[in-house]
Amino acid sequence: MNKREIANYIEYTNLAPSVTKQDIAKICEDATKNNLRAVYVNPKYVEYARMCLDDLGSKVKLGTVVGYPLGENTQEIKAMEAVMAKEAGVDEIDIVVSTSAILTGNYEYIYEEVRRVVDCTECPIKVVYNPHLISEEQTERLCEAIIEAGAKYICVSTGYGDDEPTQEMIKSVADMVAGVMEVKANINVDTVSDLYDNICAGATKIGTTTALKLLEEFSNKK
Repeated sequence: MNKREIANYIEYTNLAPSVTKQDIAKICEDATKNNLRAVYVNPKYVEYARMCLDDLGSKVKLGTVVGYPLGENTQEIKAMEAVMAKEAGVDEIDIVVSTSAILTGNYEYIYEEVRRVVDCTECPIKVVYNPHLISEEQTERLCEAIIEAGAKYICVSTGYGDDEPTQEMIKSVADMVAGVMEVKANINVDTVSDLYDNICAGATKIGTTTALKLLEEFSNKK
């Protein structure tokens, strides 16, 4: 796998509460320079990031989050967030679904909240869940609901706090959705070897803050 192929897996993410416009400009510049697949920013900065990427003539996709990080906003608020993000220039949206709905078996609610965002944005939707809080059976039911709702990806973990997936979690959900939906892993991989391992487990996209570290390591190995 060459550097360009690695870059196409990476969605360079900065959702820190302390992020500034200077940080957003830097992440957009670095992603463009390194041909990364996407940058992900907080909703507040979507419009500014769109301007930065356009000024650079960048082909990098712009993504943001809805219902982040807990997923317990109402469906109406999530839909409103999604519409505002789309109007501000986002290309893709990651929606954190309600863990409480999953735990109580309310998969109709999950279907409805994802479907609302799909219908009101018409852009690729990635569904984010916390794999540490639900069972394998519940994960399978979740996958069924969001596939029916029209989501394009399932995202293993929010990447918030200690919520990072294991390779076993990634492989399990990848097996569940094989041939139907892609898998994104939100994880701060520390080495290129770790990145390869997560890709081999089934992740087709990696959301991470460590993009530059990974690419620098890859270049130094050449």
